[in-house]
Amino acid sequence: MANSASTARALAVVRQRLDETAAALAKADLNQLLACEAQLQAAVAALQVSNPAPHDHAAYTDDLREIRALVGRCRRLGTSMMEFVHITLDGIGTEPAAFTFRHSA
Repeated sequence: MANSASTARALAVVRQRLDETAAALAKADLNQLLACEAQLQAAVAALQVSNPAPHDHAAYTDDLREIRALVGRCRRLGTSMMEFVHITLDGIGTEPAAFTFRHSA
């Protein structure tokens, strides 16, 4: 059974992995981004099995706020990276395979 200490450790690892993911997105380092994906999945899985007591939830408010901010940062960086890919590929007359539907009508 998980305890408050394991939940705190799991939250810290999730924050660290999200920060690493954001750094990979900011540098457009696709190899690092792929490596971060597996590590982030493992961190979230560890967090899911931690089961803090109901009275401990308030102790994690700051951690969860920070995680939410990191997720938002990753979302913005990912959106920026996709826009860059679209602009670059549009400039050379092609588009990503997953988005071929956007010009067809």
